[in-house]
Amino acid sequence: MLSLCSGSCIDGIALAEEYGCNVTCVDRQQWLLEAGLAYAGEKGLKLRAVVGGVENVDRLVEGAYDLALLWGSSLTHLSVWSFDEVASKTINLLKSGAPLLVEQRDTIFEALPRLRASALAIQDPPVVEYHVGFNPERGSVVKLYVDLASGDMARDEIYVWGPWLIKYVLEKNGYVDIQVIQPPPRHVIVGFKPKG
Repeated sequence: MLSLCSGSCIDGIALAEEYGCNVTCVDRQQWLLEAGLAYAGEKGLKLRAVVGGVENVDRLVEGAYDLALLWGSSLTHLSVWSFDEVASKTINLLKSGAPLLVEQRDTIFEALPRLRASALAIQDPPVVEYHVGFNPERGSVVKLYVDLASGDMARDEIYVWGPWLIKYVLEKNGYVDIQVIQPPPRHVIVGFKPKG
């Protein structure tokens, strides 16, 4: 199994615990992967971690996988162009007929209606999230986070996604039998590498 944007490998760990499968986790953040590896090591699970951007998955891993996952609404970190690259490269790493599963909140439905609102993102210490704007060319919401205790600020760009857009990217890259599994606001979109 191949887990993309896996963070601390929660999805891979769950599948390895349940089914005993070998899992390769790919993420940019080494410290998160190390946390997943430590847990997997304690449990005797077959987990491998690879540090790098999923846009380069074809250079980071090799082999043929039975399943690829993008779980936990990870697409908010990827532009449509980045996900297009990931989908294109991942299909070549899958076995014939194997699926790519994408779990994603409908951020278009959630983010755009509250574009001008602010919210308490974290209570202790109090961190307020401000919506700075929407970039219609990149398809992203720009947010500013302010730690009210320290005054520290961080800016973030969150890409908006809906099931129809994910389905289109998969179709464009040759996946077949694409399905959108509901209920909202979380959706699972699955596409399969053609058999043969």
